[in-house]
Amino acid sequence: MAARPHERLAQAMDDRRLDLRLRWTDIADAARISTEALRAIRRGQYRPSELTARALDEAMRWSPGSTMRVLNDAGDPSPLLPDKREMTTSEMIAAGHRDLSELERLDDELHRRMLAARRSPQDLEKAVTALRLVQGELDENGQD
Repeated sequence: MAARPHERLAQAMDDRRLDLRLRWTDIADAARISTEALRAIRRGQYRPSELTARALDEAMRWSPGSTMRVLNDAGDPSPLLPDKREMTTSEMIAAGHRDLSELERLDDELHRRMLAARRSPQDLEKAVTALRLVQGELDENGQD
């Protein structure tokens, strides 16, 4: 028997979350929904609104419409980024990494996470610390 759409979505989300090395709380925060709402979507207890589905696409780094495509049984999600593991900011700095475009991308990602972290002072503090490390690396290379 074929998996139901919400089961396919749950499996795709789990696979992608592991590929991106994220926690469910990271996904929920990035999508600006509670972990309970995310769990209900994955279990098929709640069908997300179009706005929530778009936020899930962004959080999962899927192309727009991926969540609804799976739920409408019209296909699989399409990743925006390669599934390869990306280096963390700390790993890049420790390795003396000098790829400024990658550091600038991380700077953008950290800014997004800072906005999403407004629920938790601890997450905000971690994001600010990481952002300062990236900014310091960019400053060392003569970038603003």
